[in-house]
Amino acid sequence: MCCLLPPVARNAARGAKLSNKMKSDVINMMKWRAQKTTQSLIELLSLGLSLLIFLPFNIKKMAIICQPPVTNLTLNPFCCILRVILTMSVILQTNLPFSLARRGKVRDVYDLGDKLLIVSTDRISAFDYVLPCGVPEKGRILNQLSAFWFKKTAHIIPNHLITAIDNLDAVQDLIASTPTVTPSTPNETASHPTVIARSEVTKQSQRKRDSLPTPGTSLVGRSMLVAKAHRIAVECIVRGYLSGSAWAEYKQSGRVGNIRLPSGIEENQELPQHIFTPTTKSDVEHDRPLTREDVTELGIEHLMAEMEQKSLLIYRFAQDYAKTRGIMIADTKFEFGLINGKLSLIDELLTPDSSRFWDASQYKVGQFQHSLDKQPVRDWLLASGWDKESPPPMLPPEVIQATTERYNKIYSLFTKE
Repeated sequence: MCCLLPPVARNAARGAKLSNKMKSDVINMMKWRAQKTTQSLIELLSLGLSLLIFLPFNIKKMAIICQPPVTNLTLNPFCCILRVILTMSVILQTNLPFSLARRGKVRDVYDLGDKLLIVSTDRISAFDYVLPCGVPEKGRILNQLSAFWFKKTAHIIPNHLITAIDNLDAVQDLIASTPTVTPSTPNETASHPTVIARSEVTKQSQRKRDSLPTPGTSLVGRSMLVAKAHRIAVECIVRGYLSGSAWAEYKQSGRVGNIRLPSGIEENQELPQHIFTPTTKSDVEHDRPLTREDVTELGIEHLMAEMEQKSLLIYRFAQDYAKTRGIMIADTKFEFGLINGKLSLIDELLTPDSSRFWDASQYKVGQFQHSLDKQPVRDWLLASGWDKESPPPMLPPEVIQATTERYNKIYSLFTKE
């Protein structure tokens, strides 16, 4: 029957079918999302009220408020629809048409042959767990702040940064011209690649260009191209103030790591000198203080002195710069790797995920500090009663929103001219 209709009518009929299919797909997706979790009726009604109050004022805040899962489509379809639409602004995982090397707690890493593509998602972790929610804009801030510090500290030590990706057209051209090997699985090493015939490179590159995400989704602003490095499985922590887990350890033993400190130091007090307290870095167990046995097992005896020296130099340089911006860096951590046999900085650098930043104007020894980092998230988790063994709880909307605001503020303070 459709074939007997004129072209315009046939197109209209096809459009109607497509529209109905799209509606059906959307309804099925919403129902699936609605059935994923269980929440009480009181929570649902409270969430719906928050949506109605905040919608006219700030659409970004709506994306944050909609993070907790909705359970009953029939009770509040408006809330469920908004959550489906608005949570698209939070990127928890990427699926790009390249060989996935690994997914870290926050970053997705893709193997491009002679270099890596690192994409910073909006995932957030604490106490070695990835939380079930995302933080809007977090990945973008981490990526751009790391790029800022990599460039600013390049005179102290080389790093793996090739370029931060701020323009999708540029990365399309660059990536399309390079892929010649594609490991079949994320765990496959470079020693077992699937080699692509040279005659197929052009076709494959064009397919990759066509399938790249649109601007603002997975690459632009939140990713960087970096040189491949042999990662050293150590977190190099430098502390200038006695805070966090170091304060808890000091109260118990008078030590931080393998370093004995003078008695009488108060919480959050500046240390007599900066200390270097490296820990292990593992994907399967909690980090712990690095021992001589660990150093020997890793085969990095010849690198430890240089890693300590460079860590202290970078911390001192960053701390001096931060003071001019009204910020105190209480502690931070660095990661190193070998690029062409030379020690280099890798991963992230001086971000609110890896550092403890304080507002210098409100600093007081022995008291609560106004943090511009991830610490309030840790504080909320500790106060929630979470046992650090079971899956972590969902952060409430106000904690997510406050985290976004803090991350934006620290980025602005560091980078503004």
